[in-house]
Amino acid sequence: MMKRLTVFILLALCAAAPGWAKELTDAEKAEKSVRDYEERIERIAGEVETIREELEALAREMVEGETGRVLIFMKGKASDWSDRGLSLALDGKVIFSRPLSTSELDVLSRGLALELFEVRLTSGEHAVNLYEMGTEAPEPVSMIVKRAAINAWTVNIQDENTEWTAQ
Repeated sequence: MMKRLTVFILLALCAAAPGWAKELTDAEKAEKSVRDYEERIERIAGEVETIREELEALAREMVEGETGRVLIFMKGKASDWSDRGLSLALDGKVIFSRPLSTSELDVLSRGLALELFEVRLTSGEHAVNLYEMGTEAPEPVSMIVKRAAINAWTVNIQDENTEWTAQ
C-alpha cells in the first residue's frame, strides 16, 4: 500500500511538473517584458531630453535674435589703478569713464578678473577700447560677437601693455 501511495505521489508530481515549468516561463516572460519596457522608457526619456535641448536653443535664438551677450573683464595690478580711472568705449561711444571703487581694486589685488560691463550687441565685428580716464584713446581693438552666445572679452593690462582675449 505504501508503495502504491509513493508511486501515485511521484506520478502526480511528474504530471504537475510541466505546469510549474510553464509558470516559471511565464515569470521569465514577465520579467523580460518589464526590462524591455524600462529600456523603452529610458530611450524615450533620452529623446525627450534631446528635443528639450533643441527647443531651448531655438527659443534662445528667437528671443536673442541677431544679438549676443558680451561680458567685458579686466585683469591688472590694483596698484596701477588705485589713483587712476578707466574709460571704456564700444564702437566709438564712451560707455563709462570713472575711477575704480575700493571693492573693484580688491578684486584686482587678488589676481581675479574684474567684470567691468555687460551688454547685448548685434552679432558681428565691434570696436572696443579700454584706456586710462583723461587720456587720449588708443586705436580700438576689433572683437567679434557671436549670435545667440555669451561672449567674454578680457583685457589684461600690465606695464602699459594691453592685451585683449576673447573666450
